[in-house]
Amino acid sequence: MVSEPDDQILPLSKARSTSQKLYYSDNRIKVSSKLIRLGGTDYSIRNLTSVSRVRIDPDYLWKMVIYAVMGGLIGFLIGAIIGIVIAGSNYQAQTNIALVALLAGVVIGAVLARLQAKPRFFVRFKTAAGEEGSLESPEYTYIEQVANAIARAMMENQ
Repeated sequence: MVSEPDDQILPLSKARSTSQKLYYSDNRIKVSSKLIRLGGTDYSIRNLTSVSRVRIDPDYLWKMVIYAVMGGLIGFLIGAIIGIVIAGSNYQAQTNIALVALLAGVVIGAVLARLQAKPRFFVRFKTAAGEEGSLESPEYTYIEQVANAIARAMMENQ
């Protein structure tokens, strides 16, 4: 009885075709010289037609309005309480303190809304078959690394 070895030796041409250079890999995306694996979907590097980086700035106007109104209400209530305690029976002084606190609350609320607004970054690629893949991150450097890896893989496969 003749036993065959478990591991087969591939011809040199097949060994070269199966080896892949890895350009980038993490738990979300893998970019090699042959494929991009993103979310369980494989895209062939040879079929890619374009890769782009996209920045989407947040629409923070409504958030700013809501924060400003809430900040103004809270500021007015705090100012009214402080005005009663400090000014006593002087109605004009109570009103002035409450209005200053209202304006401060509006400004603080608007500034907080603006500080919380962060842009989103994407790397997008398209294939000759019309498929699109995209990866989102709040970090531009991450998107830049992935996009550069895809571009390098595309350049070497031309």
